[in-house]
Amino acid sequence: MILIGIGLAIGLAAIIGATHFMASLLCGITANDPWTLAVTAAMLALLAIVAGFLPALRASRLDPMDALREE
Repeated sequence: MILIGIGLAIGLAAIIGATHFMASLLCGITANDPWTLAVTAAMLALLAIVAGFLPALRASRLDPMDALREE
C-alpha cells in the first residue's frame, strides 16, 4: 500500500508538471482537471491493489510444505 501511495504521488506530480504538453493532446477537458486526476488516480490504485492481491491470494492457497518440497 505504501508503494502504491508513493507511486501515485510521483505520478500525480509528474502529470501536474506536464500539463502544458498534455493540454495539446486532450479534447474536451483541461489538463489539470481535478475530477479527471482523481478518477485516474483511483483507477490506477484499484488496478495496483488487484495486481498485488491476486498473486497473494494464489500463494495463500498453497500448502507451505508443498512449496518447500518443490524448491
